[in-house]
Amino acid sequence: MAAMDSERERTGAIVGVQYLHYDTNAWTLDRAIAAIVHSPEFASIYRSPDPDDPDDWKVNFKVKLNEREYSSTRNDGTGTVTFPNRPLAYKFLDWVRENPIKIHGQKLKFRLAKHAPPEGQALALARTPYASPDIEELHEEKLKALDPSLRIDVVQFGTFYRDYPTSRVLPKTAPAVKERPDSSRRFSIEWESRHAENSAAWLKFDYDHKVIEVTVCGQNWAVLPWLIMSSVSLETVQLRILAIKLSSTLAA
Repeated sequence: MAAMDSERERTGAIVGVQYLHYDTNAWTLDRAIAAIVHSPEFASIYRSPDPDDPDDWKVNFKVKLNEREYSSTRNDGTGTVTFPNRPLAYKFLDWVRENPIKIHGQKLKFRLAKHAPPEGQALALARTPYASPDIEELHEEKLKALDPSLRIDVVQFGTFYRDYPTSRVLPKTAPAVKERPDSSRRFSIEWESRHAENSAAWLKFDYDHKVIEVTVCGQNWAVLPWLIMSSVSLETVQLRILAIKLSSTLAA
């Protein structure tokens, strides 16, 4: 029986949260919880799995807010917090009972869920250090800024080159002159597709994979058979390329 209780304590725990302000994001709640569980009062609840870095280790947890469907708000007022072990969850619940968390003027309510998280998730939280939400929030802001697609009129594929001077026959008495190629590069168009009137083309940045994606729509998709590198539909051809030259007119 004691062994079962010990095993149960080592498993993770899910704590439900209610009464969130609808504009609260996961990072705000993450910071509020981190300020509690990373305080000295909680140091005895967890031990760093890294013997070479025992002091800087911060216990990990996962915050998830339930999204509201068909609404511009960030959540539906509820969410969950997953902890790597039950003693940490119990101490956190005792703490917020005496010291409630308030975000946007609303007092949050926390309650232990009846079901435990998957064993793999709890184990991953126990073995990985806490990462500041500032990094993830900055990454999300970059993705959001690059999310809109840009309408483009012309897609051109080609190569850059420089003009080299033609060889000249100079008199033997003339001083030696070292001629250099034109320093400015020029672009040679090898293939071009226009989409200002009868079709459409869009440019999108894939930040995580560091690539630019061009989507060409319309009836002229069959003109591009040698460029197709993945799945193709009759209406849309998606091309992943490393470098392109675009001539675009964007609406203000």
